[in-house]
Amino acid sequence: DTLTCFYDLASELLSDPDPQVRTSAIRLLWESEDFRLIPIFITMLNEDEDTGTRAAVANALGQFVYLGELEKIPVASKKRIENQLLAATKKAKNPLIRRRALESLGYSGRKEVVPLIEAAYLDKDPDWRASALFAMGRSCDERWKKQVLSQLHAPDETVRSEAIRAAGEMELDSARPALLDLLADEEDLEARREIVWALSKIGGEGVRARFEELLEMEEDDEEGEFIEEALETLTSTEEMGPFN
Repeated sequence: DTLTCFYDLASELLSDPDPQVRTSAIRLLWESEDFRLIPIFITMLNEDEDTGTRAAVANALGQFVYLGELEKIPVASKKRIENQLLAATKKAKNPLIRRRALESLGYSGRKEVVPLIEAAYLDKDPDWRASALFAMGRSCDERWKKQVLSQLHAPDETVRSEAIRAAGEMELDSARPALLDLLADEEDLEARREIVWALSKIGGEGVRARFEELLEMEEDDEEGEFIEEALETLTSTEEMGPFN
């Protein structure tokens, strides 16, 4: 329910004995800006007995790294979170926890993060490459342009999906032709939505015309609403163009 705030309930359930409940509570708090959660999340990252819960909390801490970059939380708190996540990328036994920590660090401007992303991208495991692309998108750093563009046609579905998302996050104009081609060929609904979202963030020649064509052809009401929302996002992108 995106219209109702369950933060108070979720905060109470962070200590529930059931790990599934704790994990779900963390997910309810992913967009919370309550910096009082920081010490609780850090304790859970280091001490919770459940791997899934620790991975979820590593993910949730990314919100506070982002808020730290916007100077919305104390500098000391941001540094503490980054230090804990950096430690998790190296010391956590479970690779999922290490990957989620890296993804959260994508928001960080710390110099230590760049080599971690590079190493993950070069890893033979596609899951690590996907996490690297996720972090690249969060960084919005042009240094990763070549890597993101090179994975838009990756054979691995998850890697390709993360490259598409990163291209949208980074608003890469050079990704537009490839994404328009992918949109023309893609039959999977979720994959098409990812491409449409990315194009709505990038904008430029041919995007609006393609969206309007899709909307005219679409017979499903729900999908039609999604395309209309993408057109609204595209309008915002076009209006903000001179300020990018």
